[in-house]
Amino acid sequence: MLTVCVSASSTSGAALTTTATLRNALGTTATSEDSFQQTLIVAASRWAETFLGYPALAQVYSESLPGYGGRSLMVSRTPVRAVLRLFDSTTTCQATELLSTDGDYRVENRDAGLLSRDEGFEWSLRTRTSAGVFNMGIVDYYQPGMEERPWLVEYVAGWTLDGMDTGSSRWSTVAGTTSTGRTLPEDLEWGVVLKAKELYLANDGVQSKSVGDLSITYRTGDQMGPAEALLTPWRRLA
Repeated sequence: MLTVCVSASSTSGAALTTTATLRNALGTTATSEDSFQQTLIVAASRWAETFLGYPALAQVYSESLPGYGGRSLMVSRTPVRAVLRLFDSTTTCQATELLSTDGDYRVENRDAGLLSRDEGFEWSLRTRTSAGVFNMGIVDYYQPGMEERPWLVEYVAGWTLDGMDTGSSRWSTVAGTTSTGRTLPEDLEWGVVLKAKELYLANDGVQSKSVGDLSITYRTGDQMGPAEALLTPWRRLA
């Protein structure tokens, strides 16, 4: 299982859609329930992020990573929007900062969270000199799975719903994108809308209903709903 040493700025109360979009899904133009609907949207957004396994909207992360001697580092939050700073040590007063503008590294794959460096990222595993089960005290040895985390990355990852102003604290062109528009996938947002609609109707398993000639369809407890189906391609299990 992946162990993540990462801290992030807070996005408490973040919404992955708008009341206007939810009203369209409900087939109404009345704004009298906007406050209530906004509460449902926030609840549906939190449900979506729990289902996905990661925060969806762009925020700033600070993450310490081990090196394995290869040319790539993989950050845990994606898609990577910008890398703000990259150090070769978590003790920043003693660290050397790598600069993308000098060609020290580059963002290789934003969706996968891969940063690459031609010189590579040194294996961060110290040799052990005391006797142990691996070498019986005869020679120095490496103990698998005991890598330290000297590489410190500060970066922005996630999508934007309404775009991002260039004055935002999350805006940066350093090893990043200059996009100011919306980047949140439409199917992901619509999954949140459907979940918020489900909460609004409080249907206790009702999948659909009509008002004229009453028609109600129930779904079984183990059946995936439309909201879950839309979010599944974006889900992360590790």
